[in-house]
Amino acid sequence: MNRETLPPGWFTEKDIETYRKLISILPNQGSFIEMGNWKGRSLCSISDIIRSKKLKVIAIDTFEGTEDPLFRHEYKEADQLNIRQEFEKNIARFGIAEYMTIIQSPTPEAAAKIADGSVDLVFIDAGHTLEAAKGDIALYRTKLKPGGILAGHDWEIFESVRDAVHQSGLKPIIDGNIFYQKM
Repeated sequence: MNRETLPPGWFTEKDIETYRKLISILPNQGSFIEMGNWKGRSLCSISDIIRSKKLKVIAIDTFEGTEDPLFRHEYKEADQLNIRQEFEKNIARFGIAEYMTIIQSPTPEAAAKIADGSVDLVFIDAGHTLEAAKGDIALYRTKLKPGGILAGHDWEIFESVRDAVHQSGLKPIIDGNIFYQKM
């Protein structure tokens, strides 16, 4: 895959390498949740794996950016573009639209729509405040099948994410900006 064709976003080459490693170990026809999709860079970076393994993906995002004034400048684009439309164009371009279930809502509301014990991996990259990250960990760890993987992004960037992981009692493996733990 030519990385230059990936949608813009914050997922680095190292992030892509680690994410590909995690998604590669999922069983054929397995399923996973990705929270915080923006324009789909992270999902497009694993599109070949999604197609070859026929993975079911639950994509959760408000597609509105964040209301947090500390981060609003990074998401000003959400005021000018239809981010969900951009996301859908990108996942179609990478041939993975048929594998997606898109839930456009905040993560707490989306959790109520997903059965406990139903997915192989949860990837958390939505709200980055301590409260949001802790809430997502608490709500979504129950969605994992036994032995599933709880993972997330922005370990190196946000102290609040690290604090949420530690306060949730996790002892993850750290691979650059991504944390993960088999549950």
